[in-house]
Amino acid sequence: MIAISAAKVSVELKLPMADSIILATARTHNATLWTQDSDFKNIEGVRYIEKR
Repeated sequence: MIAISAAKVSVELKLPMADSIILATARTHNATLWTQDSDFKNIEGVRYIEKR
């Protein structure tokens, strides 16, 4: 379940719950998450692109 996975991600990575839901969904679908949200910086499976 994505909800349980998101809750675990939130605690483990100290991410806000909304961000954890996004990450858990990407991981469930074996997808790379592309973002400019600095909350995701240096997280496995995430491609962070710094805003200019």
